[in-house]
Amino acid sequence: MYDVILERDECKMCGHCVELDETVFNFDDDDKATLIGSEREDDVDEISVDDITIYQDAQTTCTGDCIEIYDEEGNTV
Repeated sequence: MYDVILERDECKMCGHCVELDETVFNFDDDDKATLIGSEREDDVDEISVDDITIYQDAQTTCTGDCIEIYDEEGNTV
């Protein structure tokens, strides 16, 4: 299981994540990216997933560097 974090304050609204998969990422009313199905606290979205492939792709293309992925031990992926 992996934890995916999206720090919305860092979002540059580039749309690369949304272009990858609109069922995983979307823009909300603030025009900032959001993780669909995540929990939000202090403008940070967090979700636990088994397959991180699409999240890694989004992390690579994100111009705001706002997507972080952690393994079960808390190490960055």
